[in-house]
Amino acid sequence: MAECDLNYERLMRLFPAVRQEQVRCISLLGTSDEATKRTLVELRVLERSRYTTLIQLVQRPQLSWGRSPNMRIRMYHDAKSAEVVEYQHQNRFHGSYELPNRRMRQRDEKAQLNQFLGEYLRYCLAVGGAMDGLPDLGS
Repeated sequence: MAECDLNYERLMRLFPAVRQEQVRCISLLGTSDEATKRTLVELRVLERSRYTTLIQLVQRPQLSWGRSPNMRIRMYHDAKSAEVVEYQHQNRFHGSYELPNRRMRQRDEKAQLNQFLGEYLRYCLAVGGAMDGLPDLGS
């Protein structure tokens, strides 16, 4: 739970207007005039309710050599916590798994996903810069 609470704080620093705005883009690696070297992280609101917000985190452009991070994160505003609810189009992660299991998930898959989100958000905070609007990346 501590990692989820920290992830909520990190998301609020990256997307402070998450309750009002629909999209926030963070530019990584390079500048806006170096479109071929620029990587963007897009945070898009999918659902809002009184106490929660569901956002989609996507990295663009997609990597040619592997999968770019693509996850849905549920933010719980009353508890000030955020957890990964979908990763690479897979969802319904349990707190722990017996090994082996049908989907070959790690024993602590859910904790690992939330830890990865924390590392990724820390990276965005360290090297990212907010952008206005949605730039055209050609993908």
